[in-house]
Amino acid sequence: IMDVQVGDFSGIDLARVVRQHESLFELPILFVSVDGTKELQLDLLRAGGDDFLPKPFDDDLLVAAVTNRLRRTRELARRLQVLSGQDTVALLGNRRQFLADLEKTLPSVGITIPALSVMLVSIDNFAGLREKAGLTGTDRIMVQAGRRLRRVLRPGDVLARYGESGFALMATGLTEHQVQTLGESIGQILEERDFEISGRAFMVTSSIGACLLDEAAGDAVSVMEQAEVAVGQAREQAVRMHVHNPRRHRDVQALDYRRDPGR
Repeated sequence: IMDVQVGDFSGIDLARVVRQHESLFELPILFVSVDGTKELQLDLLRAGGDDFLPKPFDDDLLVAAVTNRLRRTRELARRLQVLSGQDTVALLGNRRQFLADLEKTLPSVGITIPALSVMLVSIDNFAGLREKAGLTGTDRIMVQAGRRLRRVLRPGDVLARYGESGFALMATGLTEHQVQTLGESIGQILEERDFEISGRAFMVTSSIGACLLDEAAGDAVSVMEQAEVAVGQAREQAVRMHVHNPRRHRDVQALDYRRDPGR
């Protein structure tokens, strides 16, 4: 929010300087001034301003103008990250990119890949964090969470921001026990200490679900559905981590059938 006259220089000149920096290109600029002539407003918009309000302005009108501009900016960023396959907040691949990578990997399961596991990490108190920390604060928490997760992953493991409130991981060469151990480590590193944002501390709680894949694995979407079920089971059982092993599940079903064929 910028006054047209800022001390000894013009807000128009300042807007032009701001717009020269690529990292600030999409920063919303709202001008306020006692001079509301059409000529001035056109000059402000040409300089890179997004909106104009005459002074003195109504508080509700100011809040509405800023809110609308920020909402459009965030929606544009969201659409761009979907198209690019990248989450611009956490600097990771996004859901679309992760599903594409998983889809390309699935045909190799059981042939060239010894073991493949997919894991979902859900931030359970995400809604509460957003309410307390705000949108920007929550984004910063997710950036820090992504950095923490990288510290427990191996080279070659794929990490992505999977939706607004969680992460997805794809790893190879892990046994069921190792997947369980990795999930416990992920939960621990997220929850062992609070996230510091602007001098305030925020605690994160998480539930983690994993799905082990074999040659009978379906498409990427069905695999992620199984991982989502595993997350739900972790929550219901009040445990940090739940692993779904489809091969073990089929073995149990076969054993039950042999015991009771009519079941």
